[in-house]
Amino acid sequence: MKSLVQMTKQQNIKSGNIIKPFTSLRFVFAFFIFLHHFGLTLPDGQRNFLFRFIPIVPEAFIGVIYFFVLSGFVIAYSYQKPINQKQTSVKSFLSLRFARVIPLYLSTLFVAAILKITVFQQEITLEMLLQFIASFFLVQSFIPDADYYFAFNSLSWSISTEFFFYFMFPLVVFCLPKMKVWLKKYGIFLLLPALALLPPLFPESTHHFLFYINPLFRIVEFLAGIYLFNVFAKFKKPNFSVVGLSLIEIASVAVLLAFILLCEDIPLVYRHTFYYWIPTGILVFAFSFQAGFLSRILSVRWLVYFGELSFGFYLWQYIIVFMFNLWNTQYLHISNNLIVLILDFSLTIIMSHLTFKWIEKPGKKFILKQVNKW
Repeated sequence: MKSLVQMTKQQNIKSGNIIKPFTSLRFVFAFFIFLHHFGLTLPDGQRNFLFRFIPIVPEAFIGVIYFFVLSGFVIAYSYQKPINQKQTSVKSFLSLRFARVIPLYLSTLFVAAILKITVFQQEITLEMLLQFIASFFLVQSFIPDADYYFAFNSLSWSISTEFFFYFMFPLVVFCLPKMKVWLKKYGIFLLLPALALLPPLFPESTHHFLFYINPLFRIVEFLAGIYLFNVFAKFKKPNFSVVGLSLIEIASVAVLLAFILLCEDIPLVYRHTFYYWIPTGILVFAFSFQAGFLSRILSVRWLVYFGELSFGFYLWQYIIVFMFNLWNTQYLHISNNLIVLILDFSLTIIMSHLTFKWIEKPGKKFILKQVNKW
């Protein structure tokens, strides 16, 4: 029987030819989320200017939609067939996902907890301990209380939600062959408009949790990614020229930008999810062939490496941006926001690189070796 270390190497080789543009786009969206968080530290006037100058920044939550849809696509690409054919066990799949996420996730959780107690001098209470336990076990996104799902590192709720997807994936793989053909083909198109009817049925005060945080709702995006992969798998060698595929990629970006520019009158609850599902799905599908001009740009080595750092860049950014803002206010007094932005970005990239090298990769290898001993 192959070890988990050998299996993960094989999965990396297999997926390497398809995910280069996806990987780079992960960093692009993580960067817009970074700009959004940086904007929150600015005075109102400067923040409004940034948000108007780069319209995607106030809509940066599109990045989370992209992460969830992409996760469904890539995980289905890497594991759907092996699990179906019993080449990979459910235990092996979950172990690989656990080893990929947990080392850095727990590192940022402990750093955020230490900063909360030491720098912000918050008293250790029973509620703080319960919040920490919820975050430690990755269940915070199931708790309809912002003090829990935004506790410590506020971005970690999405990792909690993502982990729920991992646990559900084997069940989805098991059910797919047993589903009616029409349901597999058109079920997602029936589900999306049906879900869009839900928000008016609930109090507005519950919308943020129910339709943005809630894993039971956000799994629709993960399922959409799995659906897109299965469509892709049926004609993954399209009879299009490089020019044709380039036009499709450009059109997918244009569609997303059009949705962003036309979003002003769309209620926030719809923009958080429903409104961007279609353009995000089109974007993922368009770049899945990685044969157009934009895909070639996104496949350059340094962009792909930044994409590999995107998990760390995503998890560290909130901590670094707000801590640096605090230190700047108290000690540095740098008034030029462009310099602050460059410093924030540089520190986040450096931390992402260091933790990728010294925490993510060795942590993953260590966990997989321990699992192999069981």
